[in-house]
Amino acid sequence: MCNKKEKWTDEQCFNEARKWVIATLQNVIVNEWLPSFLGEKLPEYIRYDPSIDPSISNAFQSAAMRFGHTLVPTGVYKRLKPNKCDTSVIRLCDSFYNAQEIIYNNSIEALIIGMAHQAAEREDLSIVDDLRRYMHGPPEFTRRDLMALNIQRGRDHGLPGYAVARKMLLPNENIGSLDFDKMAAISKSSYKNVIENTLTKLYSSMDEVDLFVGGLLEADDELGPVFKEIIREQFQRIRDGDRFWFENKENGIFTEDQIKQIRKTTMYDIILSVTQNIHRKDLQLDVFHVPTEDDLVKLTCADNFLPYECKIHGKERNCFSLPVVKSSVLKCSASVNVPLCSTSEPQTYDYFTGSGASFVLSFLFLFLFFIGSVIALFLLVHMRKKESLRLRQSVRQQRKVYSDENSCLATEWIGKSEGTRDVIIHFMQERKQMSITLLNKQVLRVIDLKHVQSVEFQVSAGSNLDYVLVRIAREYDLVLKFENPDEKEVFIEKLEACLGKIGIGRQRYEINVSHMLKNAVTKAHRQAQLEKFFRVVFAQVIFFFHIWER
Repeated sequence: MCNKKEKWTDEQCFNEARKWVIATLQNVIVNEWLPSFLGEKLPEYIRYDPSIDPSISNAFQSAAMRFGHTLVPTGVYKRLKPNKCDTSVIRLCDSFYNAQEIIYNNSIEALIIGMAHQAAEREDLSIVDDLRRYMHGPPEFTRRDLMALNIQRGRDHGLPGYAVARKMLLPNENIGSLDFDKMAAISKSSYKNVIENTLTKLYSSMDEVDLFVGGLLEADDELGPVFKEIIREQFQRIRDGDRFWFENKENGIFTEDQIKQIRKTTMYDIILSVTQNIHRKDLQLDVFHVPTEDDLVKLTCADNFLPYECKIHGKERNCFSLPVVKSSVLKCSASVNVPLCSTSEPQTYDYFTGSGASFVLSFLFLFLFFIGSVIALFLLVHMRKKESLRLRQSVRQQRKVYSDENSCLATEWIGKSEGTRDVIIHFMQERKQMSITLLNKQVLRVIDLKHVQSVEFQVSAGSNLDYVLVRIAREYDLVLKFENPDEKEVFIEKLEACLGKIGIGRQRYEINVSHMLKNAVTKAHRQAQLEKFFRVVFAQVIFFFHIWER
């Protein structure tokens, strides 16, 4: 594409290639791999639906999509050389956290050919030992059971029990109340003993059976109805709720011909185009299924395959694959044995051995730190109480000194970030003014009442009754806090008396404190409004000045 578009920049080339790669992956995953996994196709794509939430559901990521763990084999085939038929097996447990080295020592092409010709494990309750007994764990215990992790993850995420999920997801299913006997009747006959004898000892009812366990029990050579519904619904939401889905013609990303071209591109085409040593006769057309009798005549090394009956898209077929890979401790006919894992014995790491003294000192330090913190908190509380008592006594003394019939002591709330300060409010009826000063007589503000028609003051209501807001035209608000409601009422009486002598009307409202402080016009707020006004004015002046110059 970049060769054809010589004027494209590197950024344009990258984004165009990225767009095509994403669209091709969308097509392969949803239109090729998903039908192989589900056994059926999604409903036909219609259009992008913005009302659909494409996010991943808890049941999908914590239970249903982990069904694939039952398909994992003990080992993976690799063809030593793409043009030869010799094969070998990589034991799964010896490849954990070691994938890079395996690819370096072999090749990605050898692994692709080997895996394409290898059948997955049967969809059932059986999980290979590599995922249960030999999976790497944390240092304190070097083994983990992946299935136990799946079960515990579902519990941690609060997934509903299997029977509850089945009723929610399949409301039209006519099976009535699902108990152990009914579950045994609708599941594979080989599971009857497990359900009746083992499941009943671990769970009290099917409502409590973990969703992951129930999803494995319902499998019958394919996904069961509950897991199938969860996965189908999830992928349909991912597709229909994606505005950039490649089949969405309304976004204009791809033309009709380009969409058809993407639909025709398969994983088989991708592998052939990006590898050097894999040829058409090395792979079957459908790489997500093992070869069938139709593919056998076209494939090289077909003599290595063994026949068996299988289902592809719900139809019985004669399939062919490389021999089953089994651990050497298991007796299985027609299989290739692989040796035990190189680190088959679990190991533990004891953090305490050799560190006894440091543990004792650490816990002793923590204990002393806790005791010291408690003592420090008691001392701090005691000091705060003494300081609070001293401040109250000081305030009472100040009120006696600074308060008279024409003045009042209060605490002014300046703003949310500015805090408060103690002030004296002076009522000067002769001058028709009201002044606010600090305790040291420094004048902070003088409010002229000569041309004021009415004064609004808001009184706090509810649990906090100690606030008053005085609002006067062309002035920013005066918000005062008092020691108690009685002092607040004394201030209001003095203010009303002063306004009455001057001949100014009063309006009194009761309001919640939080609403009062939120809507108060502070000095900082008024300053911000003025700055905004002057910026707009200056901008207009400069604009008209430029017009006048032109």
